[in-house]
Amino acid sequence: MIEKNFIKCSDKSNIIQNYHDKGLTFLEEEEYEKALEQFNKLIEITQNRLEDNLDACYHKGEALSYLGKNEDSLSCFEFILKNNPLDRDALFMKGYVLGDLGKHDEAVEAYNKLLEIDPKDSDALVNKADELIRLNKFDESLKVSDMALQLNTYDIEALTNKGIALLNLRRIKEALDVFNNTLQYDPKYEEAWYMKSRCLSLLNKQSEALDALLVATSIFPKYKEEIKDEIDFINIKELERFKELSKI
Repeated sequence: MIEKNFIKCSDKSNIIQNYHDKGLTFLEEEEYEKALEQFNKLIEITQNRLEDNLDACYHKGEALSYLGKNEDSLSCFEFILKNNPLDRDALFMKGYVLGDLGKHDEAVEAYNKLLEIDPKDSDALVNKADELIRLNKFDESLKVSDMALQLNTYDIEALTNKGIALLNLRRIKEALDVFNNTLQYDPKYEEAWYMKSRCLSLLNKQSEALDALLVATSIFPKYKEEIKDEIDFINIKELERFKELSKI
């Protein structure tokens, strides 16, 4: 009898592992509906195995997030946090999904809880700084970005957040220095080129601004959809090169 039960338990473990591995493979292949199906099955068969159940719930939340089903995704991470309020990954994803939902204050709260657990969580600092930008709290975002950069001087996202905060504080030359620094680490980073072009326009360096904007739109053509409405391009909007760049 003992041996028979052991075999059943072993078989179930293999089934759990199989669903888990298939689900992760589908996530990597960006087959999110198929991944969701695997993790839903996994949740069904792990009701009495909390660790496996919470792990499946986490990956289900990831799949739902990729599918844009953010409310359902949020429910997954909140379920995990009810069972383990200190789960780092669930807190991080909760903040990420709240940001996608436009609930930026709540996203900041989630990252704050995470930073209470680990004040040196650089990813949480970077995302918190980004959410603060969306809340127009540029001074605070700048401070948080500097904290992230103390942990990793080469963090491209932290540098970008710092530059954007400085740009919105109208510390234009400082912002330009940050974006130039960012491009030293990643010469093909389209957002840094775009923000650099805004800085150069505000400094009335028209030719340089247009050169930077050309690079940005070449890497990421969707920028053409927003440059006409960008107030920072006031000094170059009437130039023929700008008009050509803004054609979709």
